[in-house]
Amino acid sequence: MCVFERVKKTIELLEEINPDLITLNADLLIDLGIDSISFVNLILLIEKEFGIKYKNFEYKNFTKVQDIVSSLK
Repeated sequence: MCVFERVKKTIELLEEINPDLITLNADLLIDLGIDSISFVNLILLIEKEFGIKYKNFEYKNFTKVQDIVSSLK
């Protein structure tokens, strides 16, 4: 499974979001409705799924799904 598909599945676990809305260009807040609390939970789920730990709050500038995917490549 590619990185995008894994991120998409993780987002689907977090929120009841129509999977068709989860694209690389989707804005986490505007398009997907992920608020600040859900965003923190998403980051925790991403870290667990990919076995990583973001450093120095590098995720704070993530606004689109593409930002998450790019950080994992």
